[in-house]
Amino acid sequence: MLNVLKNTFGYSSFRQGQREIIENILSGRDVVGIMPTGAGKSLCYQIPAIMTEGLTVVISPLISLMKDQVAALSQNGVRAATLNSKTLWANVLATLDAARRGAISLLYIAPERLDNEHFQRVLVELDVKLVVVDEAHCISQWGHDFRPAYLNIAPQIERLAKRPIVAAFTATATREVRDDIGRQLRLEAPYTISTGYNRANLFFQVAQPDDKDEFLLDYVKAMPEMPGIVYCSTRRAVEEVCALLRENGVQAVRYHAGLSDAERDENQDAFTYDRASVMVATNAFGMGIDKSNVRFVVHYNMPSSLENYYQEAGRAGRDGCSADCILLYAPRDINTARFLISKGDDEEAKKTHLRKLNTMIDYCRSTKCLRHLILSYFGETPERKKCGMCGGCTKASERKDISTEAKMILSCVFRMAKHTDGRRFDADTLTKALRGEREDGVLALGFDQISTWGLLKDHSGESVREMISYLTALGYLREQEGEPPTLAFTQKTFPFLKSDRRVMMRVSKPSGATAIGRGARDFADPELFKKLRTLRAKLALKEGVAPFIVFPDSTLKAMCEERPVTEAELLGIPGVGQVKCLKYGSAFLEAIRSEASGG
Repeated sequence: MLNVLKNTFGYSSFRQGQREIIENILSGRDVVGIMPTGAGKSLCYQIPAIMTEGLTVVISPLISLMKDQVAALSQNGVRAATLNSKTLWANVLATLDAARRGAISLLYIAPERLDNEHFQRVLVELDVKLVVVDEAHCISQWGHDFRPAYLNIAPQIERLAKRPIVAAFTATATREVRDDIGRQLRLEAPYTISTGYNRANLFFQVAQPDDKDEFLLDYVKAMPEMPGIVYCSTRRAVEEVCALLRENGVQAVRYHAGLSDAERDENQDAFTYDRASVMVATNAFGMGIDKSNVRFVVHYNMPSSLENYYQEAGRAGRDGCSADCILLYAPRDINTARFLISKGDDEEAKKTHLRKLNTMIDYCRSTKCLRHLILSYFGETPERKKCGMCGGCTKASERKDISTEAKMILSCVFRMAKHTDGRRFDADTLTKALRGEREDGVLALGFDQISTWGLLKDHSGESVREMISYLTALGYLREQEGEPPTLAFTQKTFPFLKSDRRVMMRVSKPSGATAIGRGARDFADPELFKKLRTLRAKLALKEGVAPFIVFPDSTLKAMCEERPVTEAELLGIPGVGQVKCLKYGSAFLEAIRSEASGG
């Protein structure tokens, strides 16, 4: 196992859980592996596939992942192939013939391939020793990316002459989903391991800016040439945000279901091959994408569940280098999420989704450690209450008594409703009235005539919205469905207004909080790193593969830190195996020597 790990993949030691999973697969036992993105799940089945005779069939959800995995394996000298909906029929036949002859070790397919009658007939003829189900949460209706085609996997496995070992992997699964994976795949006494959900290299932050567009532009411009994803909840938002970035000189592309297949493929390739630095997309993009050098994921809108958020945010930093996961929150996002949930037909499922949405809202409004909230949600007990690597932990803040401001806010809700014969208003309108903003829409309603007009004019819009969100989280206000959601009193409101109860809230210090995000700022010797990235891009273009497949950023970073000058030293760099050393070693060693000599 260690020989294959080192010689083929260029790593000298296993990560947590890898050895145990590989040993159980090699001993003939089914496996369920819950491992965070970037923890090395693929090696857990690729190494057994290399070490054993017979075929390993990998069932994976997206073409992009399969293409990248096969390209990466080929770069390391491993025989692998993929069949997808875009594979020409002649190539399908040639690949299946190679599988019959034992000329390939790993065959990647989409679950829908199992519905093909010709493939079903061929599959029973093949010497299938291991079936791998990647993104296994897709088999569970309780999961966040349920895919009906996954339900056909178990019946097709049972058709084989001899039952193969079955290994299921996912990055995020609650205990409910984990148990469902075992039932749906009909696993036999599987070895189950969860190595935890923590992604220590990711920096989590929630921001509630006055202007999302301004915030996003400032952030992206501070990360020049660094690949990143901006997720939006609607196609319209994708179009608007992508246009905004392009107009301001950012190489951005778009991705949503309303585009043609040709444009989606072209844009995804541009992002994968580093021709475009930012992908603006709905959640139709990304599940299974294997691009390892994504340095930031910004959610322009709030996702509908913490599972969705962690899955999407987890596409950052797959190479183990630091990356940012930033969520731009606005109360109106809640209504968008509720609307999308309401379109479903299953009432029980709606209740489940609304419960998950409420957890997501709590995350956005929390002033506590964000990583602690995520890990606790997935049933993991964090070692510390503060991680030191999230907005909740690093924000320069202090506990402040906002009791007076709270009563001003609640009184304003009451006065606005009374002045308009019982109408309810959203958080933005309430904020404008409290700050005395002379906007036409607010003035037309006559709010400049009420006693609470401008009571919080010395506070920023962001701080007022934070207090409104906090009062909602405490239950002194509730949001009613609407577009945008409006605010109303609860049974706790009037007792609080009549009491001396204090409200303490953690707020930013006036001296200025920690700058947003920390990702992509930990690279030793940025000039050498840039030079190696340029070399990698040239070699990747020549090979026709994505740059990160030549070497991930983590390997380039290690080269910058260690500065190898001999082939033996280069082989000691994580991610440099024998085949890649032979193919690319001299070029990278020359670049490092040239930088050292000032060339």
